[in-house]
Amino acid sequence: MGDAVFARVVALKSSGDSVAFGAELARLCAAPLAAMVTTCADRAGSLAYREGMARWDSYVALTLEIKTRAQLTRDGVALASAPKLQQLRAMTAAFTRSVASGAPEWVSAGSFQSGLAQWQYGLFLRDVVLPADVTDAQRTGAETGSEQQAQAYFDNAIKAWTALVDKATTGKFDNAWVEKARAALRGEGVPARARSARARSAP
Repeated sequence: MGDAVFARVVALKSSGDSVAFGAELARLCAAPLAAMVTTCADRAGSLAYREGMARWDSYVALTLEIKTRAQLTRDGVALASAPKLQQLRAMTAAFTRSVASGAPEWVSAGSFQSGLAQWQYGLFLRDVVLPADVTDAQRTGAETGSEQQAQAYFDNAIKAWTALVDKATTGKFDNAWVEKARAALRGEGVPARARSARARSAP
């Protein structure tokens, strides 16, 4: 029975009817037979990864801007950071489900992208935009503090990429995501961690 089910799924996929294929796969993966375990794991990993990536562009676009001196407090910064942090948590949850699928490609993709999401949050903190009327001392203090907070997220990204590379080495597998993680650990393919120029002041 399992082989027949798997053969039907393969036939549907080959037919090019993506709607019918997706519906049948969803039905079968609700309680997968042994023959379908790998296919269903791949489906679960792919769906979770795509869910996370659906937020990616809007997440990356969010910047940290402190508009007034009165907002330059712990609570004010937390409020300004909240939308980005919510997006980070939602994406991390999706990428974690991708990893939990156990499908090798999506374990790697979810692991790499989870690290990159952490890295992007570090950049968000590092590049805080401050009001034009802050004093030099306030600016220095705020930028130093933001860079220190950013470091924790950069470290989290490095841990995620290192874990993926170590897992690939131990498990004797390789793919494009593992190579991206190796490159990121060499400082390639990701935005530089060090601030190249001070963020512009808000008008």
